[in-house]
Amino acid sequence: MKKALCMLAVAACLMGLTGQAWTALSDPITVTVSLGVIVSVDVDTNTWDIGAITLGGAPATSVTFLATNDGNVTENFAIKGSDGAGGWLLGNLVGTDTFKVTETMNTIVLTTGDQPLATNVPRDGNVQFQLQYDPPTDDTQGGGVNHDFTVTITASQS
Repeated sequence: MKKALCMLAVAACLMGLTGQAWTALSDPITVTVSLGVIVSVDVDTNTWDIGAITLGGAPATSVTFLATNDGNVTENFAIKGSDGAGGWLLGNLVGTDTFKVTETMNTIVLTTGDQPLATNVPRDGNVQFQLQYDPPTDDTQGGGVNHDFTVTITASQS
């Protein structure tokens, strides 16, 4: 009988029938989150087909491009051009074998080095720009030599 009473007492304690409350201790967890910096720009159109153009002819103007900050920080945008294929050169003035490209909204004559296009562009903010191509006045390359070139928009953290 004593054995049975003892077992009932232990069972009652385990089931919480003794009237005692059990408390849990808390231990907070500190969480540190570091977001990586993402610097990125997206240009809505990545081609400009000028087509055939004559030496010393009228300038060709592009559509309006839209550069968007798709990173997660405020950014600065820079713009630059490249020399053309086939020995054609990007220059400040047109000439023999030399063409010129201007960003017309900010009047920036493109060079092969980065030049400021926009500063402090917020996340998801955008900048419009338009290009104008001025063909060479003369050439030593011969007719029918393409001079494809590249315009690059670069983003950097503000």
